Amino acid sequence: MARKDPTHKPKWKWQKTRTGRVADTLRSEVTSGILREGEKLPTYNELSERFQVSRFTIQNAINQLKSEGFLRSVERGGLFVGGKPPHLHRIALVYQQSPENESWPRFNQLLDTSAPSVFKEHQRYSFKRYYNVNRQKGTDGWKQLKDDIRHRRLAGVIASLEAVEIFADQIFRQTTMPLTSLFVPDDHFGIHPNIAMFNSSYDLFVEKALNRFQDHHTTRLAWLTIPPVRYGFDYFHAKGFELFDYWLYQLPRSPLDLSRKITRLLLEAPRSKRPNALMIADENLAAGALQAIQESGLRPGKDISVVAHMNWPASSKYLDPNVHWLGYHVEDTLAQALNSLNKTEKLKKGAHYRMSPQFIDELRG
Repeated sequence: MARKDPTHKPKWKWQKTRTGRVADTLRSEVTSGILREGEKLPTYNELSERFQVSRFTIQNAINQLKSEGFLRSVERGGLFVGGKPPHLHRIALVYQQSPENESWPRFNQLLDTSAPSVFKEHQRYSFKRYYNVNRQKGTDGWKQLKDDIRHRRLAGVIASLEAVEIFADQIFRQTTMPLTSLFVPDDHFGIHPNIAMFNSSYDLFVEKALNRFQDHHTTRLAWLTIPPVRYGFDYFHAKGFELFDYWLYQLPRSPLDLSRKITRLLLEAPRSKRPNALMIADENLAAGALQAIQESGLRPGKDISVVAHMNWPASSKYLDPNVHWLGYHVEDTLAQALNSLNKTEKLKKGAHYRMSPQFIDELRG
């Protein structure tokens, strides 16, 4: 048997290189404006002669660019630059998790399901989802996003929650495309100087929740939240609330059963020793906490006043009407982020925007 030559490169490898060279050149001509939106390209024979490759190679390169959205064919009309080439119209919607993960936040769930209708209203843009994008772990989603950026297949990037960590990568120091983040964790605020940030107004959330408790004369406060806690005990004491360290819990989003177990512990004390107000500051903790209240034989609105975070839209038939639901409108947040990507809005790089929370009764008008 003949020994395999380790230096031998099979023919298809060379063919792939030629295809890539043609695709890269034509893509570059579109993204640089040499070929403009809707402009007709030369015939296959002319392209074959220009690049000194076969029609088969030209066909492969054209098919690749068509799949990317740069080119389109018109039957008996020829080949044209796409009406919405991706480097001008396609937005990356980036998540650190995927819908299959237990830790998939409800905010991401709402954002993901709201995206088609919001983008339909903003016809200038299309979108592409990127799941499981983790720069530090080098996931496939991260590699795909980087490849699309390098090949100018995107007009902008919107990163949700912890996915904002991608903007620390050098590739975003070299790009001029708009970068936007939604509801950034506190420890990522300074990750990139040019990101337009749309964040929850946490201060206003806490203020509105405390005002609602005071309206109902419930001031023995327990608080469930995800890290970090942004207020000291003195803040609540100054507003007339009792809050002890054993009534304050910082919990992860998963496991989902943890908030139920913690709430059961909070409610085991006699009535005079347990909280009569519960603030659930993250919607991913709400289901477990409310289940624990029910299991304890207590009634929201009667035995304990509850303000629970819930982002909108949410079906009211699944929400306990005796709970004060307070949250942010995800569709509005995404719509504002899309407006920020439009250059006519003259968005300042690095601008921060605070979204205001609303109670469910405020949404109903």
